[in-house]
Amino acid sequence: MMRRMRVPRAIVPVRLAHWRSELSVLVFYDFPAHALDDTACGDRALPGVTKRDWLSRKLAQLTSVVEHVDHAGAGRYLLLIGQAATDAVAWRYSIWESAGFGTPHPLCGAASAVE
Repeated sequence: MMRRMRVPRAIVPVRLAHWRSELSVLVFYDFPAHALDDTACGDRALPGVTKRDWLSRKLAQLTSVVEHVDHAGAGRYLLLIGQAATDAVAWRYSIWESAGFGTPHPLCGAASAVE
């Protein structure tokens, strides 16, 4: 006869809820404003791109990927773009427009820095 072990409550696995969502959120970071210069960004997916041009090239690259993989559902993608500031992170967002991801906008209006 097998004896059942008592497992401490802290070790019992937690069940996670799962649901299907029609929203896909991609989160990434841009270079800090003070570092936007003409030096190479170091992104292996975008060789030779400068830090100043990196965000626009990344948005173009993501547009190309979404067009190839999920063009019919392209409007379900939301990009959240963080940018380090002096003592916080400023957040912007970009959504799918008619021809791809548009220009990033501040997430919270003028008060876009979150500590």
